Amino acid sequence: MKKTLLIVRHAHTFDPNPGQEDHQRELTPEGKAEARHAAEWLKEEGNLPKKIVASFAIRTRQTASILAEILLGDPIAYESETELYRASEHELCDFIKHNFTNEEIIMLVGHNPAVTQLAIRLGATTISYLPPVSIVILSFEINDWSELSWHSGKLIDKRLTDEN
Repeated sequence: MKKTLLIVRHAHTFDPNPGQEDHQRELTPEGKAEARHAAEWLKEEGNLPKKIVASFAIRTRQTASILAEILLGDPIAYESETELYRASEHELCDFIKHNFTNEEIIMLVGHNPAVTQLAIRLGATTISYLPPVSIVILSFEINDWSELSWHSGKLIDKRLTDEN
């Protein structure tokens, strides 16, 4: 059976204000527009996730909300997970393995450097860096997400914002 993972880095954000917590940073107007363009690209390509999860940081939730609105028709059709904020690529992989089972296509919206490292370690070895709102699509020949392992994915497609 085939599983597909869409790894998304959040869109461009405002620089932090003095005293502002990192997780409180919001998307810029340009970042919101970029997220819409990314979602429209995914929709045109036919890559519609069954489930979207995002870190609890405001910028990832805003990115996920825009993606969910365009791809799933509902801006709140995503889950926000505290443990994804500041998670390493190992922790992201473990999260996927322990929180998904039969979903055919899932989307993870997160932060660098972890999302870049996750994409590379899972099989996107031609990628060295994910700029904001970049997307990597990997395919796996597994029956269940618990079988996910390093270097087991095949890079199906990518949208790196510096290429557009």
